[in-house]
Amino acid sequence: MTTTLLLIRHGETTGESSIRLNGSTDVPLSELGRAQMAAVGTHLATIDVSDVLTTPLQRARESALIALPRFQPLTVEGLREIDFGRWERLTYAEAKALDPERYDEMLLGQPDFGFPGGETRAGFSARVAFAVTTWIGTSAPRFRGTRAIVAHKGTVKMIRMSLELAGVLRDPSGSTVSEGMSAPAITPCHLGSVSEFIFSGSRWDLVRWDDTRHLGELFQPDHPITR
Repeated sequence: MTTTLLLIRHGETTGESSIRLNGSTDVPLSELGRAQMAAVGTHLATIDVSDVLTTPLQRARESALIALPRFQPLTVEGLREIDFGRWERLTYAEAKALDPERYDEMLLGQPDFGFPGGETRAGFSARVAFAVTTWIGTSAPRFRGTRAIVAHKGTVKMIRMSLELAGVLRDPSGSTVSEGMSAPAITPCHLGSVSEFIFSGSRWDLVRWDDTRHLGELFQPDHPITR
């Protein structure tokens, strides 16, 4: 049996996840977000999904229930989005205006950077890496069949980075992805996107990343980071 991992980012929210730093803030899906996840469901209809994992936040859980309604998703605390602290619900431009020095520190991409009153990147990375070890596996998968994880932009990108750092991820060319190659801050992961990994031998093969073709006119670009 083939082991496949699907990483799905939730849909747009009433808190505008496309432009705002909604990390620990528990906002529901908007009408656009629900339509996006219905499109994801249509896209996944021909895929034999085995089980579904999601996060405690309602935008992820609601997305899972819309896209894969035949499942009761398992909630995994470690897969929740990073906590942006006092920057929660701000746009990047607003965060820069509020705290320009800390904002410039964020742009440096250092792992020990901490959002004011929130999580550090290192803490977030360790939390997601533990979830990857527990629920996905690195050199050997912890499941059989096709597991779908419906989560958040930061979480989806950090799952990929965890596999990269473990040296067990190959890109579509067959080359092993090296440490730091995908720069999480700039790697795209749009609302309603689907990314796919297949386990082969002792490696995970990246089949597709940030696939949004199924969204059509429902595609919502993310607001770029303010420099």
